[in-house]
Amino acid sequence: MISRHAAPALAAAALAGCAAVLGADFDRHLAPDADGGAAGDATAAADSPTSPTDAAADAARDAGPPPPAVDCGDMGGLQAGAAWPTEGYCNTRPGRSGAPALKKPKIAWRYTVPTANAAFTSPPVIAADGTVYAVAFDPPDAAALGYSLVAVRASGQERFRAALPSGFGGVSASPTIAADGTVYVAAVAALTAFTADGAPKWSKPLGNAPAAAPTVLPDGTVVVAGAAALEAFYPDGNSRWSYPSDGYGFVGTAAVTAGGLLVVGEQPPLGQLDGAVHVVSPDGQRRAKIGVSGTPRTTPVLVDKTRFAVSTTTSRYAVLTVSGGVDSVKAGPSVSDPLAPVAWSAPLVWFAGARSRPVTLDVATGAVVARDDVGSITTGFAAAGDGTLVVATRGGGTPNVLRGLSADGATERWSVELEITGADPKGPAIGSDGAVALPWGPTLYLVRD
Repeated sequence: MISRHAAPALAAAALAGCAAVLGADFDRHLAPDADGGAAGDATAAADSPTSPTDAAADAARDAGPPPPAVDCGDMGGLQAGAAWPTEGYCNTRPGRSGAPALKKPKIAWRYTVPTANAAFTSPPVIAADGTVYAVAFDPPDAAALGYSLVAVRASGQERFRAALPSGFGGVSASPTIAADGTVYVAAVAALTAFTADGAPKWSKPLGNAPAAAPTVLPDGTVVVAGAAALEAFYPDGNSRWSYPSDGYGFVGTAAVTAGGLLVVGEQPPLGQLDGAVHVVSPDGQRRAKIGVSGTPRTTPVLVDKTRFAVSTTTSRYAVLTVSGGVDSVKAGPSVSDPLAPVAWSAPLVWFAGARSRPVTLDVATGAVVARDDVGSITTGFAAAGDGTLVVATRGGGTPNVLRGLSADGATERWSVELEITGADPKGPAIGSDGAVALPWGPTLYLVRD
């Protein structure tokens, strides 16, 4: 059984395998980067002249083919203009937006939760006005547990800290920003709705459920994993439908296909080892159930209009179809951190764990490779419009760094050293200008050119 967001600690997303199977345009929020970005040394001054090496890297990067388009389907349920409104950027969970790639970034600001023993426990999301939202362990005193939705302005100043309901449960999934600005958080065994200014609107218990990012459908319906069912709510908090689990509850955030179907992993029944992935209609009806070895441990990533990728607790990496078929299943190295954000940079799906080397799945060939060249301790990925991967790496005697890598992971394009020690970084989110928001321990960093 996977408990998907233990406190204090976080959680996974994707892009298309080839341009022929994806839509031709970027989603309605962000246009693709015009110049592609460049390699650079993050410690250099912003006005440093471009070196011949930098110029050569820029030229090589710009000469490459344009990346496949991000197919997000209907984003009508998410805030218009938001740079990164939900886990994985949009409901197909690509982990990639159309934002420009950074070239020579540096730390723009850092915000630290002003509470003893505080730590961010979720990846962030970024609203249309630049506000960054994330969940943090924020205890009122040393003897208590407490969590808050933390909002930080685009300038780096605290906007508010809103307490979540008291209780026990997973707390590592991203919030989600709906079309009307409502911020939904599934944490501490409840789904809670806040206004953009942090006022609580309503809260519904979910039982002892692993935390998942809420999925907001185009009509405003909010879907989230409960203890025994996939639960759907109207925007006012009233129940719309409940889709019961055949096993020990659902796990991970639900992805949504370009055609509007929900895809979500399921834990096996007690005493059994193998779980499943369910495909569910927007009105809560089963369309398919696909058995898998072990329990799905990453949010499904849609790689084209009919296929999605997922990894399991038995180190299987599968490409499955929304009609219930199995395209490929390959054994590979384990990924230790369940539900860390995933990125799809065609043809590779990048799986990452907080204390393991990342793993790539080539959806064209089914090949699974442990990427020792990227780092032994990493967190989840995000990707810019040109496919540049953003990942944080933490290691014993080496600096803690935020890194930009080529889409194949072979080349480091930039790096920024972060002074934080201890804890683990959470998954990054990318702003409309390419800026990267990254929670690490009690501190939220914003890095930009």
